[in-house]
Order: sequence, then C-alpha cells, then structure tokens
Amino acid sequence: MDNLKDVLFLMPKKPDPPYEDGTVLIYYYLTKFLENMNIIYFEDPSKTYKHDPLYPSYELNHNITTIKLSQKEKNKLSFINGYDIDMNYYFEDKSLNQILDYIESNGIKVVFCNITLLKYAEKIKKLTNCLVILHSIDAKSMVERSVMKNSDTKEFIKSVLKFRLYRGIEKKFTTFDKIIVVSDIDREYLLESLHLDKRKVSTVTNGVDLDFFHPLNTKYENEKFTLGFSGIMDYYPNLEGAKYFLNDIFPKLLSKIDDVEFYIIGKNPPKELQDLSQKFKGKVKVTGFVNDIREYLNRLDVYISPLNSGGGIKNKVLEAMAMELPIIASATSVSGIEYNDEIIVYKNNDDFILKIFELYNSKTKRVKLAKTAREYVDTNYSWKAKAVEYHNIINKMKLEGREN
Repeated sequence: MDNLKDVLFLMPKKPDPPYEDGTVLIYYYLTKFLENMNIIYFEDPSKTYKHDPLYPSYELNHNITTIKLSQKEKNKLSFINGYDIDMNYYFEDKSLNQILDYIESNGIKVVFCNITLLKYAEKIKKLTNCLVILHSIDAKSMVERSVMKNSDTKEFIKSVLKFRLYRGIEKKFTTFDKIIVVSDIDREYLLESLHLDKRKVSTVTNGVDLDFFHPLNTKYENEKFTLGFSGIMDYYPNLEGAKYFLNDIFPKLLSKIDDVEFYIIGKNPPKELQDLSQKFKGKVKVTGFVNDIREYLNRLDVYISPLNSGGGIKNKVLEAMAMELPIIASATSVSGIEYNDEIIVYKNNDDFILKIFELYNSKTKRVKLAKTAREYVDTNYSWKAKAVEYHNIINKMKLEGREN
C-alpha cells in the first residue's frame, strides 16, 4: 500500500471511537493502514476525551499533532458570517499558522479536511499549492429541506434558516479539488445544485466495524416481542421519527399485539419524548446514553427505522444489520443503501404495522431476514473496504496532481 507521508488529515476531534463527525473513518484508516500518516486534530478544553476500551487502541507510529483550542464559549450568533457555529468555534488564526507551518515543514501535497474545519480548508487552498479534499459527509441543505417538508411551524422556521445557511456553505465547495459524501443521493444533489463536474464529487459510503458489531454469543431472551430504534435523540430527524412511531404506529400496533415493547436507544432524549413514552405505561423504554449499544440491540427482535427526513447513509441501520437483526424501515431510512431483500421497507402507516405483525407471527422469517442482513454488510460495508476506497481516491489525486 502506498504511503501517505505527503498527505495531511485535518480533524476536529481525536480520531477515536465513539466520537463522530467523520473522525471514525480516520480511526479505521489508522488501524488498517499502519503507515506514517500525518494527522492534526483539535483538543476542545470544554470536553473530556477518554478512549473507549471497547475499541482497540491503534499503534502510534504516525505523525500526530494536537492543537489545543482556546478556552471560550460557542457564539450562537456567529452563523451570521455565513459559517455554522462549530466552523466558527474551531477557527483560530494561531491554529491556522500552526497548520500552515506543518504543511510547509513536512512537504504536504494533499489535505483531507473534515467539513467542520471548512474555514481552514479555504485558507489552505488559497495560501498553499495543496490539493484539498473536503469530507462533506452529507449535503446538509438537502437534509434541512427534507426537515422543512415534515416539520411544525417552529421547526419549519429553524429549518428555513438552516437551509439558507448550509446552501451558502455548500456554494463554497466549488473551490476544492474533491468533495466526498456518503451517499449517491447527496452526491447527485450537490452536483445538480452546484453545477459541478461529476469527477469533483465522489461517494464513499460509511462502513461498519464488523469485529465489534456482530451477533453476541448469548441472545437476550425476551418475554415480550421487542422493537427498537437508535440514534442521537435530540437530532431532529431522529426525534421526529420516534414521535411519529409513538403517535401514529405504536397505539395501533398495541391493538393487535399486547405483548410488545419498544426501546428508544440513544443519548439526549428531550423531555417531550420522555413524557410521550410515559403514556404507554412501561411498554416504551427510553434509555438515554448507553455505554455499549450492542447490549441493547441484542435485546431486540426487530429493529425499526421510522425516519421521514434526513440525508446521508444511516449508520445505525447498518450496525443493526451487522448485529444480525431483521430491519423494517422507511425509504428515507435506507437512502444510500443499495438493498434487495435484505431490508423490509414499508410504504405507509398501515403497511408499517402489517410488516411488523408479519415478523411477530414468524420467527422463521425473522431469523432468515436477520442472517441475510448480516451477510449483506459483511460483503458490502466493512471499514477495511471503505478505507481502501478512500486510499484509492487520495492516490489518484496525488497522481493527477503530479501530472498537472
């Protein structure tokens, strides 16, 4: 495998699970390609980072630099300058100078930059000769547009403002050499809305840690038929999806299946969600943050994903498939996943209830669907395979850069 001595990975957080925002990709890059990688990540003094012992630590034979942010509060009005709050929070002139010095001193030719560090990416592109890859992850204005269509008045106004903000941010993408997103839907949206050359935007779907997410040796034995949904619960598409299921689906399901329970798994559940769950007298359990999501996924008979808005590819669906769970999901929930019969996709409310009822009545069908789901992610979504895809994109850019 070609080395990456002239490539810099610029990340907002330590590339170590369970941290998100695209940093998990670099964690798997470190574990799969143990070469002399150049990594700069930011340390936020307001947060405490601790390695999760559930994940193996990577060998530190890489060039890793930490930049400590200044102690400060996030300015919630900073978005008026055309960047989101986190983009403004992470940008500091002294940090930029440190990065520019690193680029010059280490002969960096390519910079792979997380979207949160967009302001740095722009400066690097302007002030150096580096090729810049922006890891956009998804098209956020598309996400907000879908939220606008499925929200109440208060959320609609917020979504309009966010849509306009991210639409403006995405227009800045045109200056970069490559943009990478996690689904073809996001790619096609950016190509069309920004009028970009097709070669400029690439799709690399997310992967799954198949060594971590796998069927546990002992399956939790339920007294009740157990459904579950997971995610960060103050993220609007997740909150809206959970509320939709509780308001429109679960009451009707209870009229058909008395011995059913529903787990909502994930941190930051708002009070309104917790209050709504109380109406079901113990049949709905809201976990909040959990140390090991596998323990809760292991309790489920069926994993559901009732999203009506959002973009990108849904990691939680892939994780549930890797845990050998049967999946019933909305079309939105599986956008970006090229599936055949590995996932059951419902068409409307009545069909959703019918699909759940069918799996309730057939353990044989549940087991077959679950095994098919695991086989599918084994074949298509290993992180090692995804790391190779990123590696190939970077090497191709380096080659094209030399030719130019």
